[in-house]
Amino acid sequence: LKKKGQAIKREILDEIDTLDDPRYCSILESFFIDCLTMEEIADIEGYTERHIYRLYNEAISILAEI
Repeated sequence: LKKKGQAIKREILDEIDTLDDPRYCSILESFFIDCLTMEEIADIEGYTERHIYRLYNEAISILAEI
């Protein structure tokens, strides 16, 4: 189970790494890998929670197109 989890984590990180904007990468990694809430990410990144949601949605949209 641990190996399967590590493989999934690697796949997620590989997809995140395809994004050009480092803000997208940071937000998605914080959310999916570090399991932080949007509020926690906003505090760390120095943005409002609303802005984090917007960047998150943009990043997911880009990944969905790939």
